[in-house]
Amino acid sequence: MYLSGSSCLHVAEHFGITGNAVSYHLKKFGVPIRSAAEDSAARWLDPEFRANQIAKRTGKPSGALGKNWKIGRRVYKPSLRGSGNPNWKGGTTSLGFTVRSLPEYAVWRMSIFKRDQYTCVLCGAKNRKGQKYVFDADHIRPLAKLFEDHGITTVDEAICCAALWDTNNGRCLCRACHKKTETWGPNTKPRKPRVTSSEPVESTRRKAPRRSRKTAA
Repeated sequence: MYLSGSSCLHVAEHFGITGNAVSYHLKKFGVPIRSAAEDSAARWLDPEFRANQIAKRTGKPSGALGKNWKIGRRVYKPSLRGSGNPNWKGGTTSLGFTVRSLPEYAVWRMSIFKRDQYTCVLCGAKNRKGQKYVFDADHIRPLAKLFEDHGITTVDEAICCAALWDTNNGRCLCRACHKKTETWGPNTKPRKPRVTSSEPVESTRRKAPRRSRKTAA
């Protein structure tokens, strides 16, 4: 009965035993136990159960009628967007960040992953059992350089630029290899040169004066 779709409680009622006894015997003989959601869905596959539930609910108002629902998510108000927001700073969001939020960029990124079969082209890393990696779609020619090459200053110009969405300019890299490339964010910023000197550096810490035996006495 259980394998045909009946729940543990239904089987227990049929044989006059408890539901825990049914679960015990299922585990004993290696029968996989369904979750509560799967069990509920399986009950609706029974034509008799479905007809019975439909007959009970026919002609009755919805259970949500007259209830006050609280919205558990953030409500976006159009009046507070853009220049209407008190935190507006004149539109300082970078063009690169906006382009990376476009659906076209998501399609380009997924095309890179599928072409390279989710494998790092540098070290050959690939997700296996016990080995998990984070992969990035890296631009061989950086996105900022493409903006300069084609004079892109707006999002509309970026969408219309075919070179921006060329998959030959992308490659799949694991996060470790991506951090070693020159186009990784922190690596593009110039670093301050370190000052090295062959002369020994004198310590600026003041030495405590020695106390004589007479003074200590």
